[in-house]
Amino acid sequence: MDKTQRQLNSAAAQRTVRRGRCAPAYLAFLCFMLALCLCGCAGTQTGSADAQGSAGSWELYYLNKDLTTIVPVSYTPSDGTKLPDTASSDEEPVNAEEDASAEGVTEMPAEASKQTSASGDEKTFIEKDVVNDMIDQLSSSRERLADVPPIDGFSIKGWKVDKGEMTVDFSKGYNELSSTRRILVRAAFVNTFCQLPEIRSVAFTCEGDTILDGAGSPIAASTPEQYIFNSGNEIRGYEKVRLHLYFANQKGDRLVNTYRNVVYNSNIAMERLVTEQVLKGPNSKVVFPTLNADTKVLSVTTRDSVCYVNLDRDFLTEPYNVTPQVAVYSLVNSLTELPSVRRVQISVEGSTSDLFMDTVSLQNAFERDDSIVVGDKDGDSKE
Repeated sequence: MDKTQRQLNSAAAQRTVRRGRCAPAYLAFLCFMLALCLCGCAGTQTGSADAQGSAGSWELYYLNKDLTTIVPVSYTPSDGTKLPDTASSDEEPVNAEEDASAEGVTEMPAEASKQTSASGDEKTFIEKDVVNDMIDQLSSSRERLADVPPIDGFSIKGWKVDKGEMTVDFSKGYNELSSTRRILVRAAFVNTFCQLPEIRSVAFTCEGDTILDGAGSPIAASTPEQYIFNSGNEIRGYEKVRLHLYFANQKGDRLVNTYRNVVYNSNIAMERLVTEQVLKGPNSKVVFPTLNADTKVLSVTTRDSVCYVNLDRDFLTEPYNVTPQVAVYSLVNSLTELPSVRRVQISVEGSTSDLFMDTVSLQNAFERDDSIVVGDKDGDSKE
Protein backbone atom coordinates (compact mmCIF):
# COMPACT_ATOMS: atom_id res chain seq x y z
CA MET A 1 0.00 0.00 0.00
CA ASP A 2 1.74 1.12 1.48
CA LYS A 3 -0.18 4.69 2.57
CA THR A 4 -1.76 5.03 -0.08
CA GLN A 5 -1.63 5.56 2.11
CA ARG A 6 -3.43 6.44 2.46
CA GLN A 7 -2.35 7.84 2.66
CA LEU A 8 -1.89 10.36 0.15
CA ASN A 9 4.46 15.13 -2.63
CA SER A 10 7.71 14.60 -6.44
CA ALA A 11 9.55 14.90 -9.76
CA ALA A 12 8.95 13.01 -13.00
CA ALA A 13 11.51 10.39 -13.99
CA GLN A 14 14.20 11.64 -16.35
CA ARG A 15 15.43 9.84 -19.38
CA THR A 16 18.98 10.06 -20.64
CA VAL A 17 20.21 9.46 -24.15
CA ARG A 18 23.75 8.53 -24.95
CA ARG A 19 25.29 10.18 -27.90
CA GLY A 20 28.30 8.86 -29.70
CA ARG A 21 30.74 10.34 -32.16
CA CYS A 22 30.65 9.01 -35.67
CA ALA A 23 32.46 9.52 -38.94
CA PRO A 24 30.65 11.58 -41.60
CA ALA A 25 30.25 8.51 -43.79
CA TYR A 26 27.99 6.92 -41.23
CA LEU A 27 26.06 10.03 -40.25
CA ALA A 28 22.97 9.28 -42.33
CA PHE A 29 22.84 5.70 -41.09
CA LEU A 30 23.16 6.72 -37.44
CA CYS A 31 20.47 9.39 -37.82
CA PHE A 32 18.14 6.74 -39.17
CA MET A 33 18.92 4.41 -36.25
CA LEU A 34 18.45 7.27 -33.76
CA ALA A 35 15.01 7.99 -35.18
CA LEU A 36 14.04 4.36 -34.70
CA CYS A 37 15.26 4.43 -31.10
CA LEU A 38 13.31 7.59 -30.33
CA CYS A 39 10.15 6.05 -31.73
CA GLY A 40 10.71 3.02 -29.53
CA CYS A 41 11.19 5.17 -26.44
CA ALA A 42 8.04 7.13 -27.16
CA GLY A 43 6.12 3.90 -27.34
CA THR A 44 7.18 2.93 -23.82
CA GLN A 45 6.59 6.16 -21.95
CA THR A 46 3.07 5.28 -20.89
CA GLY A 47 4.33 2.20 -19.01
CA SER A 48 2.83 -1.26 -18.67
CA ALA A 49 1.41 -3.59 -16.05
CA ASP A 50 4.76 -5.34 -15.76
CA ALA A 51 6.55 -2.16 -14.72
CA GLN A 52 5.47 -2.29 -11.10
CA GLY A 53 6.14 0.65 -8.81
CA SER A 54 7.45 2.91 -11.59
CA ALA A 55 7.59 6.61 -10.78
CA GLY A 56 4.28 8.36 -11.33
CA SER A 57 2.33 5.24 -12.27
CA TRP A 58 -1.11 4.46 -10.91
CA GLU A 59 -1.38 1.36 -8.77
CA LEU A 60 -3.90 -1.23 -7.66
CA TYR A 61 -3.53 -2.56 -4.14
CA TYR A 62 -3.79 -6.29 -3.45
CA LEU A 63 -3.38 -8.35 -0.31
CA ASN A 64 -0.18 -10.32 0.21
CA LYS A 65 -0.50 -14.09 0.49
CA ASP A 66 -0.06 -14.04 4.28
CA LEU A 67 -2.89 -11.50 4.61
CA THR A 68 -0.70 -9.21 6.69
CA THR A 69 -0.43 -6.12 4.48
CA ILE A 70 -1.32 -4.65 1.09
CA VAL A 71 0.99 -4.56 -1.94
CA PRO A 72 0.94 -2.17 -4.94
CA VAL A 73 0.73 -3.41 -8.54
CA SER A 74 1.05 -1.07 -11.54
CA TYR A 75 -2.33 -0.33 -13.12
CA THR A 76 -3.11 -0.05 -16.84
CA PRO A 77 -6.75 0.59 -17.88
CA SER A 78 -8.19 -2.19 -20.00
CA ASP A 79 -9.63 0.25 -22.55
CA GLY A 80 -6.36 2.11 -23.03
CA THR A 81 -7.45 5.27 -21.18
CA LYS A 82 -4.38 7.48 -20.68
CA LEU A 83 -3.78 8.32 -17.05
CA PRO A 84 -1.95 11.44 -15.81
CA ASP A 85 1.43 11.07 -14.16
CA THR A 86 0.65 11.02 -10.45
CA ALA A 87 4.22 11.94 -9.56
CA SER A 88 3.97 15.28 -11.34
CA SER A 89 1.16 16.67 -9.20
CA ASP A 90 1.98 19.55 -6.84
CA GLU A 91 -1.45 19.52 -5.24
CA GLU A 92 -1.47 19.53 -1.45
CA PRO A 93 -3.55 16.93 0.39
CA VAL A 94 -6.95 18.25 1.38
CA ASN A 95 -9.34 16.87 3.97
CA ALA A 96 -12.39 15.49 2.21
CA GLU A 97 -14.67 17.29 4.65
CA GLU A 98 -13.17 20.63 3.61
CA ASP A 99 -13.08 20.06 -0.15
CA ALA A 100 -16.14 21.66 -1.70
CA SER A 101 -14.67 22.09 -5.18
CA ALA A 102 -16.31 18.95 -6.60
CA GLU A 103 -19.98 19.38 -7.33
CA GLY A 104 -22.76 16.92 -8.06
CA VAL A 105 -23.07 13.18 -7.53
CA THR A 106 -21.84 10.37 -9.75
CA GLU A 107 -23.40 7.00 -8.99
CA MET A 108 -23.22 3.73 -10.90
CA PRO A 109 -23.78 0.04 -10.22
CA ALA A 110 -20.61 -2.03 -10.29
CA GLU A 111 -21.75 -3.88 -13.41
CA ALA A 112 -22.54 -0.73 -15.40
CA SER A 113 -21.59 -0.86 -19.08
CA LYS A 114 -18.77 1.28 -20.42
CA GLN A 115 -19.79 4.78 -21.46
CA THR A 116 -18.93 6.38 -24.77
CA SER A 117 -19.73 9.74 -26.25
CA ALA A 118 -18.47 12.27 -28.76
CA SER A 119 -16.97 14.32 -25.94
CA GLY A 120 -14.56 11.43 -25.24
CA ASP A 121 -11.47 12.93 -23.59
CA GLU A 122 -13.55 15.60 -21.84
CA LYS A 123 -15.13 13.01 -19.57
CA THR A 124 -13.79 12.52 -16.05
CA PHE A 125 -12.07 9.29 -15.10
CA ILE A 126 -15.26 8.23 -13.32
CA GLU A 127 -17.35 8.83 -16.43
CA LYS A 128 -14.79 6.96 -18.51
CA ASP A 129 -15.51 3.94 -16.29
CA VAL A 130 -12.01 3.73 -14.85
CA VAL A 131 -13.56 2.90 -11.46
CA ASN A 132 -15.41 -0.15 -12.78
CA ASP A 133 -12.28 -1.26 -14.61
CA MET A 134 -10.31 -1.03 -11.36
CA ILE A 135 -13.03 -3.02 -9.57
CA ASP A 136 -12.89 -5.70 -12.26
CA GLN A 137 -9.12 -5.99 -11.90
CA LEU A 138 -9.32 -6.03 -8.10
CA SER A 139 -11.61 -9.05 -8.44
CA SER A 140 -9.13 -10.98 -10.58
CA SER A 141 -6.19 -13.10 -9.46
CA ARG A 142 -2.73 -11.92 -10.44
CA GLU A 143 -0.03 -14.03 -12.01
CA ARG A 144 2.12 -13.47 -8.94
CA LEU A 145 1.14 -15.91 -6.20
CA ALA A 146 1.89 -13.22 -3.61
CA ASP A 147 -1.06 -11.12 -4.78
CA VAL A 148 -4.50 -11.91 -3.36
CA PRO A 149 -7.41 -9.96 -4.90
CA PRO A 150 -9.13 -7.82 -2.25
CA ILE A 151 -12.56 -8.61 -3.74
CA ASP A 152 -12.80 -12.30 -2.84
CA GLY A 153 -15.69 -13.95 -1.03
CA PHE A 154 -17.98 -10.99 -1.65
CA SER A 155 -18.96 -8.64 -4.48
CA ILE A 156 -19.44 -4.93 -5.09
CA LYS A 157 -23.12 -4.05 -5.29
CA GLY A 158 -22.52 -0.47 -6.33
CA TRP A 159 -20.62 2.74 -5.76
CA LYS A 160 -21.11 6.48 -5.87
CA VAL A 161 -19.03 9.65 -5.64
CA ASP A 162 -20.40 12.79 -4.01
CA LYS A 163 -18.24 15.91 -3.62
CA GLY A 164 -15.00 13.97 -3.50
CA GLU A 165 -16.23 11.17 -1.24
CA MET A 166 -16.62 7.72 -2.75
CA THR A 167 -19.01 5.23 -1.13
CA VAL A 168 -18.62 1.53 -1.95
CA ASP A 169 -21.39 -0.95 -1.10
CA PHE A 170 -20.21 -4.50 -0.35
CA SER A 171 -22.34 -7.63 -0.47
CA LYS A 172 -23.04 -9.47 2.80
CA GLY A 173 -20.07 -11.80 2.23
CA TYR A 174 -17.81 -8.97 3.40
CA ASN A 175 -19.08 -9.33 6.98
CA GLU A 176 -18.06 -13.00 6.94
CA LEU A 177 -14.37 -12.13 6.47
CA SER A 178 -11.97 -12.00 9.42
CA SER A 179 -11.55 -8.61 11.09
CA THR A 180 -7.96 -8.32 9.85
CA ARG A 181 -8.96 -9.08 6.28
CA ARG A 182 -11.80 -6.56 6.39
CA ILE A 183 -9.29 -3.86 7.36
CA LEU A 184 -6.95 -4.89 4.55
CA VAL A 185 -9.80 -4.81 2.04
CA ARG A 186 -10.76 -1.29 3.07
CA ALA A 187 -7.11 -0.19 2.98
CA ALA A 188 -6.72 -1.60 -0.55
CA PHE A 189 -9.80 0.29 -1.75
CA VAL A 190 -8.81 3.57 -0.11
CA ASN A 191 -5.25 3.50 -1.49
CA THR A 192 -6.45 2.46 -4.95
CA PHE A 193 -9.32 4.85 -5.55
CA CYS A 194 -7.92 7.96 -3.85
CA GLN A 195 -5.49 8.17 -6.76
CA LEU A 196 -8.36 9.41 -8.93
CA PRO A 197 -8.51 13.22 -8.99
CA GLU A 198 -12.26 13.13 -8.29
CA ILE A 199 -11.90 11.07 -5.10
CA ARG A 200 -10.53 12.39 -1.80
CA SER A 201 -11.79 9.71 0.58
CA VAL A 202 -13.65 6.39 0.57
CA ALA A 203 -16.53 5.27 2.79
CA PHE A 204 -18.05 1.79 2.96
CA THR A 205 -21.45 0.17 3.43
CA CYS A 206 -22.55 -3.45 3.44
CA GLU A 207 -25.91 -4.16 1.81
CA GLY A 208 -26.64 -0.46 2.28
CA ASP A 209 -25.88 -0.46 6.02
CA THR A 210 -23.04 1.52 7.61
CA ILE A 211 -20.03 -0.65 8.48
CA LEU A 212 -19.01 -0.66 12.14
CA ASP A 213 -15.58 -1.11 13.68
CA GLY A 214 -14.69 -3.58 16.43
CA ALA A 215 -16.01 -1.18 19.08
CA GLY A 216 -19.36 -0.86 17.33
CA SER A 217 -18.73 2.68 16.06
CA PRO A 218 -19.46 3.68 12.44
CA ILE A 219 -16.37 3.71 10.22
CA ALA A 220 -16.05 7.16 8.67
CA ALA A 221 -14.72 7.92 5.20
CA SER A 222 -10.99 7.25 5.10
CA THR A 223 -7.93 8.63 3.33
CA PRO A 224 -4.69 6.74 2.56
CA GLU A 225 -2.88 8.48 5.43
CA GLN A 226 -5.17 6.73 7.90
CA TYR A 227 -3.82 3.29 7.03
CA ILE A 228 -0.27 2.71 8.22
CA PHE A 229 1.37 -0.64 7.38
CA ASN A 230 4.80 -2.03 8.07
CA SER A 231 5.26 -4.43 5.17
CA GLY A 232 8.68 -5.53 6.39
CA ASN A 233 7.32 -7.34 9.44
CA GLU A 234 4.69 -9.92 10.18
CA ILE A 235 1.45 -8.23 11.14
CA ARG A 236 -0.90 -10.07 13.49
CA GLY A 237 -3.35 -7.34 14.38
CA TYR A 238 -4.48 -3.80 13.76
CA GLU A 239 -5.58 -1.03 16.02
CA LYS A 240 -7.29 2.31 15.52
CA VAL A 241 -5.97 5.26 17.48
CA ARG A 242 -6.60 9.00 17.69
CA LEU A 243 -3.28 10.85 17.69
CA HIS A 244 -2.87 14.39 18.96
CA LEU A 245 -0.40 16.03 16.58
CA TYR A 246 0.96 19.57 16.74
CA PHE A 247 1.53 21.55 13.56
CA ALA A 248 2.21 25.21 12.83
CA ASN A 249 -0.27 28.02 12.42
CA GLN A 250 -0.14 30.12 9.25
CA LYS A 251 2.46 32.52 10.62
CA GLY A 252 4.67 29.68 11.79
CA ASP A 253 5.10 31.13 15.28
CA ARG A 254 2.57 29.04 17.24
CA LEU A 255 1.44 25.42 17.42
CA VAL A 256 -2.06 24.09 16.78
CA ASN A 257 -3.22 20.88 18.46
CA THR A 258 -5.08 18.68 15.98
CA TYR A 259 -6.11 15.06 15.97
CA ARG A 260 -5.77 12.35 13.36
CA ASN A 261 -7.44 8.93 13.35
CA VAL A 262 -4.99 6.26 12.21
CA VAL A 263 -5.35 2.51 11.65
CA TYR A 264 -1.93 0.96 12.22
CA ASN A 265 -0.38 -2.45 12.72
CA SER A 266 0.41 -3.44 16.27
CA ASN A 267 4.09 -4.06 15.52
CA ILE A 268 4.75 -0.33 15.31
CA ALA A 269 5.55 1.41 18.60
CA MET A 270 3.27 4.35 19.30
CA GLU A 271 6.25 6.66 19.77
CA ARG A 272 7.57 5.83 16.31
CA LEU A 273 4.11 6.15 14.79
CA VAL A 274 3.71 9.65 16.24
CA THR A 275 7.19 10.67 15.06
CA GLU A 276 6.51 9.49 11.51
CA GLN A 277 3.14 11.20 11.41
CA VAL A 278 4.60 14.55 12.53
CA LEU A 279 7.34 14.29 9.88
CA LYS A 280 4.74 13.42 7.26
CA GLY A 281 3.00 16.72 7.95
CA PRO A 282 -0.67 17.74 8.06
CA ASN A 283 -3.38 16.38 5.79
CA SER A 284 -5.13 19.70 5.33
CA LYS A 285 -4.55 23.37 4.63
CA VAL A 286 -5.83 24.41 8.06
CA VAL A 287 -2.46 23.79 9.70
CA PHE A 288 1.07 23.77 8.29
CA PRO A 289 4.11 21.43 8.33
CA THR A 290 6.96 21.98 10.75
CA LEU A 291 9.77 19.50 10.00
CA ASN A 292 11.57 18.29 6.90
CA ALA A 293 9.47 15.45 5.48
CA ASP A 294 12.63 13.86 4.00
CA THR A 295 13.92 13.14 7.50
CA LYS A 296 14.44 9.44 8.15
CA VAL A 297 13.67 7.93 11.53
CA LEU A 298 16.69 5.87 12.56
CA SER A 299 15.34 4.69 15.91
CA VAL A 300 12.78 5.54 18.57
CA THR A 301 12.96 4.07 22.07
CA THR A 302 11.42 5.01 25.40
CA ARG A 303 13.07 4.42 28.76
CA ASP A 304 12.14 5.88 32.15
CA SER A 305 9.53 8.15 30.52
CA VAL A 306 12.16 9.65 28.18
CA CYS A 307 11.59 9.10 24.46
CA TYR A 308 14.88 8.93 22.55
CA VAL A 309 14.37 9.92 18.91
CA ASN A 310 17.33 9.39 16.58
CA LEU A 311 16.96 11.07 13.17
CA ASP A 312 19.19 11.47 10.12
CA ARG A 313 20.80 14.79 9.18
CA ASP A 314 17.88 15.90 7.00
CA PHE A 315 16.25 16.87 10.29
CA LEU A 316 18.65 19.82 10.51
CA THR A 317 17.44 21.22 7.19
CA GLU A 318 14.36 23.34 7.85
CA PRO A 319 12.40 24.00 4.62
CA TYR A 320 9.47 25.81 6.21
CA ASN A 321 8.96 29.33 7.51
CA VAL A 322 8.54 28.38 11.17
CA THR A 323 10.39 29.36 14.33
CA PRO A 324 12.92 26.88 15.79
CA GLN A 325 10.70 26.42 18.86
CA VAL A 326 7.62 25.63 16.79
CA ALA A 327 9.56 23.09 14.73
CA VAL A 328 11.09 21.27 17.71
CA TYR A 329 8.04 21.37 19.96
CA SER A 330 5.73 20.11 17.24
CA LEU A 331 7.50 16.80 17.78
CA VAL A 332 8.00 17.15 21.53
CA ASN A 333 4.39 18.10 22.31
CA SER A 334 3.04 15.39 20.00
CA LEU A 335 5.12 12.69 21.71
CA THR A 336 4.37 13.88 25.24
CA GLU A 337 0.67 13.42 24.51
CA LEU A 338 1.45 9.72 24.97
CA PRO A 339 1.13 8.56 28.60
CA SER A 340 4.50 6.78 28.35
CA VAL A 341 6.46 9.95 27.48
CA ARG A 342 7.28 12.91 29.70
CA ARG A 343 10.44 14.16 28.00
CA VAL A 344 11.96 13.84 24.53
CA GLN A 345 15.66 13.54 23.70
CA ILE A 346 16.38 14.29 20.04
CA SER A 347 19.65 13.17 18.44
CA VAL A 348 21.01 13.39 14.91
CA GLU A 349 22.68 10.16 13.79
CA GLY A 350 23.33 9.37 17.45
CA SER A 351 24.77 12.78 18.35
CA THR A 352 23.24 15.54 20.48
CA SER A 353 25.96 18.09 19.74
CA ASP A 354 24.13 19.86 16.89
CA LEU A 355 22.22 23.13 17.10
CA PHE A 356 18.85 22.97 15.40
CA MET A 357 18.45 25.98 13.08
CA ASP A 358 21.65 27.32 14.73
CA THR A 359 19.55 28.15 17.80
CA VAL A 360 18.15 25.20 19.73
CA SER A 361 20.60 22.89 21.49
CA LEU A 362 19.80 19.18 21.38
CA GLN A 363 22.02 18.27 24.35
CA ASN A 364 19.22 18.13 26.91
CA ALA A 365 15.88 16.35 26.81
CA PHE A 366 12.85 18.56 26.09
CA GLU A 367 9.73 18.82 28.21
CA ARG A 368 6.45 19.81 26.60
CA ASP A 369 5.64 23.49 26.21
CA ASP A 370 1.98 24.52 26.03
CA SER A 371 2.78 28.23 26.07
CA ILE A 372 3.23 28.27 22.29
CA VAL A 373 0.01 26.38 21.60
CA VAL A 374 -2.75 28.54 20.17
CA GLY A 375 -6.48 27.82 20.29
CA ASP A 376 -8.06 24.67 21.68
CA LYS A 377 -5.45 22.76 23.68
CA ASP A 378 -7.76 19.75 23.86
CA GLY A 379 -7.28 19.19 20.14
CA ASP A 380 -10.98 18.96 19.35
CA SER A 381 -10.40 20.21 15.80
CA LYS A 382 -9.76 17.62 13.13
CA GLU A 383 -7.18 18.36 10.45
